[in-house]
Amino acid sequence: MTPSEVRRLRACELSLRRLTWDLSNTGFISSCSVVRRFMPYGKLGCRCQANPTQLQGPYWQRSRVVGGKTVTCRLTEGQASP
Repeated sequence: MTPSEVRRLRACELSLRRLTWDLSNTGFISSCSVVRRFMPYGKLGCRCQANPTQLQGPYWQRSRVVGGKTVTCRLTEGQASP
């Protein structure tokens, strides 16, 4: 490595340490997560049992921690949009 590359690398490492410190002090960004899922049903003859699989969905779900346990509930598309 050339001296200028070493200086550049050290500057990047310092910047990374500062950013890591800043992010570690932000706390929670959101109290829950919202995901779009596609899931299989268990029924025989359903398209989700075909080959290739065609999963059911999309379904919107919200997960959050309540009393130390993860609680998940299904949302409508309107509830899931920001």
